[in-house]
Amino acid sequence: MLKDVETELKIKGYSKQTVDAYLHHLNQFQSHINKSLKRVKEQDIKQFIAHLHDKQHKPKSINLALSAIRFYFKHVLQKPIPHIQTLKIPKKIPVYLTDIEVKKLIDSTKNTKHQLIVKLMYSSGLRVSECVTLNIENINFNEKTIKIIDGKGDKERMTIVSERLLEEIKQYLGNRNTGYVFLGLEGHLSVKMVQKMISKLGKKADIQKKVTPHVLRHSFATSLLNKGVDIRFIQELLGHENLQTTQIYTHVSVERLKSLPNPLDEI
Repeated sequence: MLKDVETELKIKGYSKQTVDAYLHHLNQFQSHINKSLKRVKEQDIKQFIAHLHDKQHKPKSINLALSAIRFYFKHVLQKPIPHIQTLKIPKKIPVYLTDIEVKKLIDSTKNTKHQLIVKLMYSSGLRVSECVTLNIENINFNEKTIKIIDGKGDKERMTIVSERLLEEIKQYLGNRNTGYVFLGLEGHLSVKMVQKMISKLGKKADIQKKVTPHVLRHSFATSLLNKGVDIRFIQELLGHENLQTTQIYTHVSVERLKSLPNPLDEI
Protein backbone atom coordinates (compact mmCIF):
# COMPACT_ATOMS: atom_id res chain seq x y z
CA MET A 1 0.00 0.00 0.00
CA LEU A 2 2.82 2.41 0.81
CA LYS A 3 4.15 1.88 -2.71
CA ASP A 4 0.86 3.31 -4.03
CA VAL A 5 1.29 6.35 -1.77
CA GLU A 6 4.86 6.86 -2.97
CA THR A 7 3.74 6.68 -6.61
CA GLU A 8 0.94 9.23 -6.08
CA LEU A 9 3.25 11.61 -4.23
CA LYS A 10 5.85 11.47 -7.00
CA ILE A 11 3.24 11.91 -9.77
CA LYS A 12 1.96 15.01 -7.99
CA GLY A 13 5.47 16.47 -7.83
CA TYR A 14 6.08 16.37 -4.08
CA SER A 15 9.70 16.86 -3.02
CA LYS A 16 11.82 13.89 -1.90
CA GLN A 17 11.84 15.34 1.61
CA THR A 18 8.01 15.32 1.77
CA VAL A 19 7.76 11.85 0.18
CA ASP A 20 10.13 10.42 2.79
CA ALA A 21 8.31 12.18 5.65
CA TYR A 22 4.84 11.00 4.53
CA LEU A 23 6.00 7.40 4.08
CA HIS A 24 7.67 7.48 7.49
CA HIS A 25 4.49 8.69 9.23
CA LEU A 26 2.22 6.27 7.36
CA ASN A 27 4.54 3.39 8.22
CA GLN A 28 4.37 4.41 11.89
CA PHE A 29 0.58 4.69 11.66
CA GLN A 30 0.22 1.23 10.12
CA SER A 31 2.49 -0.31 12.76
CA HIS A 32 0.46 1.34 15.53
CA ILE A 33 -3.01 0.28 14.33
CA ASN A 34 -1.67 -3.16 13.31
CA LYS A 35 -4.03 -3.62 10.35
CA SER A 36 -4.27 -2.77 6.67
CA LEU A 37 -4.51 0.93 5.89
CA LYS A 38 -7.50 0.07 3.68
CA ARG A 39 -9.53 -0.72 6.81
CA VAL A 40 -8.66 2.47 8.69
CA LYS A 41 -11.46 4.16 10.63
CA GLU A 42 -11.66 7.62 12.19
CA GLN A 43 -11.16 6.14 15.66
CA ASP A 44 -7.86 4.58 14.54
CA ILE A 45 -6.57 8.00 13.51
CA LYS A 46 -7.67 9.59 16.80
CA GLN A 47 -5.94 6.86 18.80
CA PHE A 48 -2.76 7.31 16.77
CA ILE A 49 -2.77 11.08 17.34
CA ALA A 50 -3.31 10.47 21.07
CA HIS A 51 -0.36 8.05 20.97
CA LEU A 52 1.85 10.73 19.37
CA HIS A 53 0.79 13.16 22.12
CA ASP A 54 1.74 10.58 24.76
CA LYS A 55 5.15 10.23 23.10
CA GLN A 56 5.48 14.04 23.35
CA HIS A 57 5.76 14.63 19.61
CA LYS A 58 5.73 18.30 18.66
CA PRO A 59 2.56 19.82 17.09
CA LYS A 60 4.40 20.31 13.78
CA SER A 61 5.28 16.60 13.64
CA ILE A 62 1.71 15.55 14.54
CA ASN A 63 0.28 17.83 11.85
CA LEU A 64 2.66 16.31 9.30
CA ALA A 65 1.41 12.83 10.26
CA LEU A 66 -2.17 14.05 9.79
CA SER A 67 -1.29 15.49 6.37
CA ALA A 68 0.15 12.12 5.34
CA ILE A 69 -3.02 10.30 6.45
CA ARG A 70 -5.24 12.84 4.68
CA PHE A 71 -3.21 12.41 1.48
CA TYR A 72 -3.68 8.64 1.71
CA PHE A 73 -7.45 8.95 2.13
CA LYS A 74 -7.88 11.50 -0.65
CA HIS A 75 -5.50 10.27 -3.35
CA VAL A 76 -5.10 6.52 -2.72
CA LEU A 77 -8.32 5.33 -1.05
CA GLN A 78 -10.33 8.11 -2.71
CA LYS A 79 -12.62 8.20 0.32
CA PRO A 80 -14.02 11.09 2.36
CA ILE A 81 -11.41 12.41 4.78
CA PRO A 82 -12.27 12.12 8.50
CA HIS A 83 -12.43 15.57 10.08
CA ILE A 84 -9.65 15.77 12.64
CA GLN A 85 -8.46 19.27 13.46
CA THR A 86 -4.81 20.13 13.05
CA LEU A 87 -2.95 21.44 16.07
CA LYS A 88 -2.20 25.10 16.52
CA ILE A 89 1.55 25.66 16.31
CA PRO A 90 2.79 28.40 18.62
CA LYS A 91 4.69 31.08 16.71
CA LYS A 92 8.31 31.40 17.73
CA ILE A 93 10.53 34.36 17.02
CA PRO A 94 13.30 32.94 14.82
CA VAL A 95 16.82 32.94 16.19
CA TYR A 96 19.09 35.14 14.08
CA LEU A 97 22.63 36.48 14.28
CA THR A 98 23.65 40.11 14.41
CA ASP A 99 26.24 41.46 11.95
CA ILE A 100 28.88 41.26 14.70
CA GLU A 101 28.00 37.62 15.45
CA VAL A 102 28.18 36.67 11.76
CA LYS A 103 31.64 38.25 11.54
CA LYS A 104 32.74 36.34 14.66
CA LEU A 105 31.45 33.12 13.07
CA ILE A 106 33.40 33.74 9.85
CA ASP A 107 36.56 34.74 11.73
CA SER A 108 36.43 31.62 13.92
CA THR A 109 37.95 29.47 11.15
CA LYS A 110 40.90 29.78 8.79
CA ASN A 111 39.48 27.04 6.55
CA THR A 112 38.63 28.77 3.24
CA LYS A 113 35.91 26.29 2.28
CA HIS A 114 34.18 26.63 5.66
CA GLN A 115 34.38 30.42 5.52
CA LEU A 116 32.86 30.48 2.04
CA ILE A 117 29.99 28.19 3.08
CA VAL A 118 29.09 30.47 6.01
CA LYS A 119 29.38 33.59 3.84
CA LEU A 120 27.32 32.09 1.02
CA MET A 121 24.48 30.95 3.27
CA TYR A 122 24.32 34.37 4.92
CA SER A 123 24.74 36.27 1.64
CA SER A 124 22.09 34.33 -0.31
CA GLY A 125 19.69 32.81 2.24
CA LEU A 126 20.29 29.28 0.98
CA ARG A 127 18.97 26.15 2.63
CA VAL A 128 21.80 23.84 3.66
CA SER A 129 20.77 21.28 1.00
CA GLU A 130 20.86 24.02 -1.66
CA CYS A 131 24.30 25.13 -0.55
CA VAL A 132 25.93 21.69 -0.70
CA THR A 133 24.40 20.85 -4.10
CA LEU A 134 25.08 24.25 -5.69
CA ASN A 135 26.65 23.96 -9.14
CA ILE A 136 29.20 26.44 -10.48
CA GLU A 137 27.10 26.78 -13.67
CA ASN A 138 24.22 28.19 -11.60
CA ILE A 139 26.23 31.17 -10.36
CA ASN A 140 25.98 34.21 -12.63
CA PHE A 141 29.15 36.12 -11.83
CA ASN A 142 28.17 39.05 -14.06
CA GLU A 143 24.60 39.50 -12.80
CA LYS A 144 25.57 38.69 -9.18
CA THR A 145 22.80 36.11 -8.86
CA ILE A 146 22.43 32.43 -8.06
CA LYS A 147 19.86 30.15 -9.68
CA ILE A 148 18.51 27.52 -7.31
CA ILE A 149 17.16 24.52 -9.21
CA ASP A 150 17.04 21.63 -6.77
CA GLY A 151 15.47 23.52 -3.91
CA LYS A 152 12.61 22.34 -1.72
CA GLY A 153 9.82 21.18 -4.02
CA ASP A 154 12.17 21.13 -7.07
CA LYS A 155 11.19 24.66 -8.11
CA GLU A 156 13.53 27.22 -9.65
CA ARG A 157 14.24 30.61 -8.10
CA MET A 158 16.86 33.34 -8.19
CA THR A 159 18.63 34.85 -5.22
CA ILE A 160 21.28 37.49 -4.60
CA VAL A 161 24.96 37.08 -3.75
CA SER A 162 27.64 39.49 -2.56
CA GLU A 163 29.98 40.85 -5.24
CA ARG A 164 32.91 40.58 -2.82
CA LEU A 165 32.02 36.96 -2.10
CA LEU A 166 31.89 36.15 -5.81
CA GLU A 167 35.52 37.26 -6.16
CA GLU A 168 36.48 34.96 -3.26
CA ILE A 169 34.56 32.07 -4.86
CA LYS A 170 36.40 32.66 -8.18
CA GLN A 171 39.75 32.43 -6.38
CA TYR A 172 38.63 29.29 -4.53
CA LEU A 173 37.45 27.55 -7.73
CA GLY A 174 40.64 28.27 -9.68
CA ASN A 175 40.30 26.62 -13.10
CA ARG A 176 37.11 24.74 -12.23
CA ASN A 177 34.04 25.98 -14.11
CA THR A 178 31.64 23.03 -13.84
CA GLY A 179 30.40 20.72 -11.10
CA TYR A 180 29.66 21.32 -7.44
CA VAL A 181 31.11 24.44 -5.83
CA PHE A 182 31.97 22.59 -2.62
CA LEU A 183 33.42 19.14 -3.25
CA GLY A 184 33.42 16.28 -0.76
CA LEU A 185 35.18 12.93 -0.91
CA GLU A 186 32.41 11.58 -3.16
CA GLY A 187 30.58 14.32 -5.04
CA HIS A 188 29.21 17.17 -2.95
CA LEU A 189 29.50 17.70 0.81
CA SER A 190 26.85 16.12 3.02
CA VAL A 191 24.16 18.17 4.75
CA LYS A 192 25.14 16.58 8.07
CA MET A 193 28.79 17.61 7.67
CA VAL A 194 27.85 21.27 7.10
CA GLN A 195 25.38 21.24 10.01
CA LYS A 196 28.08 19.91 12.35
CA MET A 197 30.68 22.33 11.02
CA ILE A 198 28.50 25.41 11.54
CA SER A 199 27.46 24.26 15.01
CA LYS A 200 31.13 23.81 16.00
CA LEU A 201 32.07 27.23 14.62
CA GLY A 202 29.25 28.81 16.63
CA LYS A 203 30.66 27.34 19.84
CA LYS A 204 34.21 28.25 18.89
CA ALA A 205 33.12 31.85 18.23
CA ASP A 206 31.49 31.88 21.70
CA ILE A 207 28.11 32.89 20.26
CA GLN A 208 25.51 32.47 23.00
CA LYS A 209 22.91 31.04 20.62
CA LYS A 210 22.46 27.67 18.95
CA VAL A 211 24.01 28.33 15.53
CA THR A 212 22.70 26.23 12.63
CA PRO A 213 22.55 26.63 8.84
CA HIS A 214 18.90 27.64 9.19
CA VAL A 215 19.86 30.39 11.65
CA LEU A 216 22.04 31.86 8.87
CA ARG A 217 18.98 31.78 6.58
CA HIS A 218 16.94 33.54 9.31
CA SER A 219 19.74 36.09 9.64
CA PHE A 220 19.71 36.78 5.88
CA ALA A 221 15.96 37.49 5.94
CA THR A 222 16.14 39.57 9.13
CA SER A 223 19.00 41.69 7.79
CA LEU A 224 17.07 42.46 4.58
CA LEU A 225 13.94 43.37 6.55
CA ASN A 226 15.95 45.70 8.79
CA LYS A 227 17.24 47.41 5.65
CA GLY A 228 13.67 48.01 4.46
CA VAL A 229 13.47 45.36 1.72
CA ASP A 230 9.86 44.49 0.84
CA ILE A 231 8.70 41.23 2.44
CA ARG A 232 7.30 39.92 -0.86
CA PHE A 233 10.74 40.26 -2.46
CA ILE A 234 12.28 38.41 0.51
CA GLN A 235 9.62 35.71 0.01
CA GLU A 236 10.86 35.21 -3.57
CA LEU A 237 14.53 35.12 -2.52
CA LEU A 238 13.80 32.48 0.14
CA GLY A 239 11.59 30.40 -2.17
CA HIS A 240 8.55 30.45 0.12
CA GLU A 241 5.29 29.59 -1.64
CA ASN A 242 3.20 31.15 1.11
CA LEU A 243 3.75 34.71 2.36
CA GLN A 244 2.72 33.53 5.85
CA THR A 245 5.90 31.46 6.03
CA THR A 246 7.97 34.57 5.35
CA GLN A 247 6.03 36.63 7.88
CA ILE A 248 7.75 34.83 10.77
CA TYR A 249 10.66 37.14 9.95
CA THR A 250 8.64 40.29 10.65
CA HIS A 251 9.60 40.04 14.32
CA VAL A 252 11.13 43.20 15.72
CA SER A 253 14.88 42.83 16.01
CA VAL A 254 16.85 44.32 18.89
CA GLU A 255 18.71 46.54 16.40
CA ARG A 256 15.47 47.98 15.07
CA LEU A 257 14.15 48.50 18.61
CA LYS A 258 17.28 50.42 19.58
CA SER A 259 16.98 52.68 16.53
CA LEU A 260 13.38 53.71 17.25
CA PRO A 261 12.92 57.20 18.72
CA ASN A 262 11.30 57.13 22.15
CA PRO A 263 8.30 59.47 22.63
CA LEU A 264 9.59 60.68 26.01
CA ASP A 265 12.92 61.76 24.50
CA GLU A 266 11.05 64.17 22.22
CA ILE A 267 9.64 66.17 25.16
